[in-house]
Amino acid sequence: MTKAMSDQILQASHLDYKIHVRLAGVIDLIAAEAKYHLTCLSKFTRSTSKVKQDSADTDLAMIWLCRELKQSAHRGYVLLLDDVWDRYKELADESSAVIKQSFLSRSTTFKEKLQSHLGDTFNFFQPLDRCPSECKTMPIPTEYQPTAVLKLEDETQEAEETITLPRYEPDDDITLSLIHVALKIRGDMMAAPGHKGFSVSEDEAITCVPGSLYMLLKIMFGGQEVLEDSDKDENTVQNRVLSVAQDLVYCISGGKKWTPKHVGLACTLHQATRSKDLVRLFNKAGHCLSYEQVL
Repeated sequence: MTKAMSDQILQASHLDYKIHVRLAGVIDLIAAEAKYHLTCLSKFTRSTSKVKQDSADTDLAMIWLCRELKQSAHRGYVLLLDDVWDRYKELADESSAVIKQSFLSRSTTFKEKLQSHLGDTFNFFQPLDRCPSECKTMPIPTEYQPTAVLKLEDETQEAEETITLPRYEPDDDITLSLIHVALKIRGDMMAAPGHKGFSVSEDEAITCVPGSLYMLLKIMFGGQEVLEDSDKDENTVQNRVLSVAQDLVYCISGGKKWTPKHVGLACTLHQATRSKDLVRLFNKAGHCLSYEQVL
């Protein structure tokens, strides 16, 4: 296996869940003595190329927004397109997505994109008897259109009856899902082998971190960019992931499973400062071994 082939497989591995988990923490396939079959490599290349093409056209904020709008439609909510646009910008910020320039330069483009995703769920209504400054586009649920239009024509309607866009809430109990994921990753950490010896290299740190924990923290630190074919700040993200992950492994095991970070930081602090209190301070925060263990 060549260096170029190793880099190509590692860069595309995040597009295949099973491969990504198996290669979590691996930074060089040659050093890891990895082997592959030509037929398996061809299948992997085809599948990741398709996922990469599909993800290039995926707007995560738009998907979330359409889910919220469909919930609104079932409840008969009448909305202002300006409010929908503001909510889209909030979701784009939450998902670290870049808003398309065409949306910023021409509001009609955003409206047309919404219509293509929502189909006949909404009709986009614009009153004709208002002045230009008051002529706001309103997505009206098709199912409730007659009733909604009658309400809009009623000039005596109370201002507090105006309904705003609700936040999307998944049908399933998200708390149960979080508990399941947390227990799964905790079990992986308890099953992972602790660090042996005094080597504090990055490779040793990667060995101590379960693949599931590594992937979770990488997504939390990197956001949506992790799902894209991007090497931006890859080293910075990995360093942060490994630092937090080693603290979790050490703390959850009650200090029984050492990691390269806890060995290296404790020894370095003691050798550089000879301060018992400083080592104990870092130990209480869960960042290094105890003073007694250092001795």
